[in-house]
Amino acid sequence: GNGGAGVGSGGITVTVGTTDSPGHSGGGGASSPPPPCGLVYISGTDMPNLVDDSTQGYWIIDTCKINALDPKSMTWVPTTPGSPPPIASVVAQTALGKASWPKVAVSFDPSPERLLVRFPIWLHVSSGWQQVKASATIAGVTATATAKPESVTWAMGNGSSVTCHSAGTAYDANLSWSANVARRDCGYTYSASSASQTDGRFAVTVTIHYGVTWTSNFGGGGSLGGYDRSATSSVAVGQVESLEN
Repeated sequence: GNGGAGVGSGGITVTVGTTDSPGHSGGGGASSPPPPCGLVYISGTDMPNLVDDSTQGYWIIDTCKINALDPKSMTWVPTTPGSPPPIASVVAQTALGKASWPKVAVSFDPSPERLLVRFPIWLHVSSGWQQVKASATIAGVTATATAKPESVTWAMGNGSSVTCHSAGTAYDANLSWSANVARRDCGYTYSASSASQTDGRFAVTVTIHYGVTWTSNFGGGGSLGGYDRSATSSVAVGQVESLEN
């Protein structure tokens, strides 16, 4: 930024400002949203090691953690011959950030335009429920992150949600009603219509939860925790009244 940075006995103090007023927030007008956090790499020639002033290495800075003053937000990776390799899990996190994720696409049976109160719905993810792999290499260390879908949560727009541990199954018109009911592994039934909603529809949010693991060419491995991908849709739920004589 345009602020100053100093090193003292208490560590690093960094002040970041705008171009209008270094070290202070800009005055007036609407502010733009902050950039997304992630991993940043700074060469040792630009910012030497704080302990021995070595320039033979680089910094890995997790900007998601540095704002929370997490002591693990900055990692020095030496690159001198014979030095330890970069932290493989950090390299794996880099790979995860560069992964090519499939679009999350969802489907409803019956059609989302023709849902009815107290009529069962077949919920299924038609895209996105698949394993994702990505690799990255830093200073000779190659790490691979593997994300596997574990569950999917459907927030149905009426305050209720359902969590399934599969992509779900579409309704098959070639099978009997009882056979379709038996094979339905992800579903929901609305108890009220969407007529009271502003646009007459329930807004549905679908989130696939992935479990992420990593391995590297230096051996070892472990978990990188979870990763979520979401999509939104909407459904119209009608009410059918019946009369008995």
